[in-house]
Amino acid sequence: MADIESESLPVSLRPWPTQDSSSDDLQLQFARLFQQRGHFRHITEEGLKEEIATAKDGPDDVMEGVEEDEEAPAQDEKERYEEIMKAKIQMVGFIGTALNEARYMQDYLSLLVSRDAPKLADTTLSPYVKEFKLPGTLGVDKWPLKEPDVVEKRREELAAKGWRMKGLEDAADSVLKAATRLESEVRKETQYWEEVLSIAKKGWSVRRIARDGRRPILGVQFGFAEASDHFKNRGFSPLRMDDKGSIILDAGLTQKPKAVRVRIQEDGRITGTSKLPSTDDITQPSIEDLIRRARDSLFEEELYHEMSLETRILLSHDVKMRDSVIHLPAPATDGSKRIVLIDIVLLDEILPQIDDHSSDSIAQNVAEALRLLLCYEHRQRLHRRSQIPRPLSEQKIPNLPPPILRPLLNFFHNAQAIQSVRDYLQHTKSILSSAGLNVSTKLTFDPKLSNLSATIKTSPTEIESSTDKLVNTLIRPQTTTASIRLPSSLRGATHQESLSIAIRTLVTQPIFGTEYTLTLPQAVATAIYSEVVTARTFTFTILADLTSYIDQLISLHLSNSVIAKSFSGWTPLKELPKLTKQPRKLNPSDASKQPKKRLRVNLEQTRLLVTCVWEGPIERVEEYAWDGSAGAGKRPLEDVVADAIPSLPPSKRS
Repeated sequence: MADIESESLPVSLRPWPTQDSSSDDLQLQFARLFQQRGHFRHITEEGLKEEIATAKDGPDDVMEGVEEDEEAPAQDEKERYEEIMKAKIQMVGFIGTALNEARYMQDYLSLLVSRDAPKLADTTLSPYVKEFKLPGTLGVDKWPLKEPDVVEKRREELAAKGWRMKGLEDAADSVLKAATRLESEVRKETQYWEEVLSIAKKGWSVRRIARDGRRPILGVQFGFAEASDHFKNRGFSPLRMDDKGSIILDAGLTQKPKAVRVRIQEDGRITGTSKLPSTDDITQPSIEDLIRRARDSLFEEELYHEMSLETRILLSHDVKMRDSVIHLPAPATDGSKRIVLIDIVLLDEILPQIDDHSSDSIAQNVAEALRLLLCYEHRQRLHRRSQIPRPLSEQKIPNLPPPILRPLLNFFHNAQAIQSVRDYLQHTKSILSSAGLNVSTKLTFDPKLSNLSATIKTSPTEIESSTDKLVNTLIRPQTTTASIRLPSSLRGATHQESLSIAIRTLVTQPIFGTEYTLTLPQAVATAIYSEVVTARTFTFTILADLTSYIDQLISLHLSNSVIAKSFSGWTPLKELPKLTKQPRKLNPSDASKQPKKRLRVNLEQTRLLVTCVWEGPIERVEEYAWDGSAGAGKRPLEDVVADAIPSLPPSKRS
């Protein structure tokens, strides 16, 4: 029997399956056991034995665990030792915590019973608590349960109901306040977006800008996109909302608007000024008016800034700045000293009044031309930016200020040059006409200016507007041709020789001023060079040199071409406005007594002078002058030359 029983009992020498190293710590295991079994005070030895006895699959489970453990790899002894030590330390920590909790509870209970049994409590108190000498500080009393009072219960219910009603009233007030605030916000938002929509409908660019870490806001772009860098960023203003929902702009853009002022000074006296934009005396201007005012003020500031930079490269043309006022010389056609004064002023500033307004139109035209030139520069910048960029090179492209003052200088200097040449030719015509010569003058402007409407309509680029075509035509150097037609004979010749003068002004390179190109006709060129040549051209940069040269040319033409061809026997001298005539040899014995005649023609600035000289035993000189005045007794040049043909002087004729 003993052998049979021993064979039926399972015997295993293997250790109990160990927990995996990745298993939970003891604290988690305790928590799991507490959830499964409940509190430890409910676990008894009898209950555990009963569970073991009733478990049928326990040995099989154990064996299964043992069999599975055979397949598990053996852990390293060092790792196993570390796990055991870690579990030991953890267990010691938990035991220490439980011990402390138990001691705290012991001290609490000891203090609680110290009131009734101080000696017993003194034996169980910890030494640390004894140092504070706290016996009898805690106590416990048992109160009998009291039946609730009906009146008190009713009072509490009424109080609770009152508090609930007060809470509901407060909630209703909060909802009403929120509704009022929401209505106010809706009204403000409606007002704000209506004004934003109105701004957008008027053509202003409205866009949203993002701010770092803050809510994006809307803004209006009232500046020009092609403005210089200094003013491009200032052309944008955020559309902020005030307490009533209306839009407000930056105060610096709307409170002090500025404008460029142009004045004309002649001989030290102000004779004209341009009109300043109206400030629109409105108590509450609309947001569109404020934006327009800000745009105009910024445009005027940019215009003045660009002109200030341009004055630095025009110092050689006597353009200067004194006390923030640009002095631009503008020579008048009548010879008076005229200066254009350009500055920027506040629109609300009280400016001194002037008595003389004779040049107001000139000042206003100059102001409008300045603004038009800046607008043209903006469009040119846009056009250049849309083109293919230039290839990279080491040569740095100079960044010159836009041409705003230079076209005005070209215009004023060119107008003065044209008027000076016209006055000279008219005066020369009057002098020669008073001498009986058939002379005419003609002034021909540049073909593009003569037919300006056709020039504007026909342009090589389709994207160029009519204004751009007009400005582009006006700012380019224009060539004006002035001509004077001279007679080829004194006796009713229909053929005339023409001297033409091409006038071109450019204050920058390559001319740096006014250039006069004189074209000589074939007859005049032949008289100068004593050979048959074609027409020739000469270039002058000083008007006095040009007029002096033309006077000499006309003198040569009158002597060597007109008089020599009209009267036979006269021999012109080479390259000089003089003629000689030998006497006729009627009697060889009296040949030495015959006078030799010389005729000299000299055209000066104020008169035409013809000098007749009889050389001989008795030398006599007679001068005839024509100054252009139309008076009685003026003999024509033909009669003067005809009187000089006889052999003897007029005193010996009979």
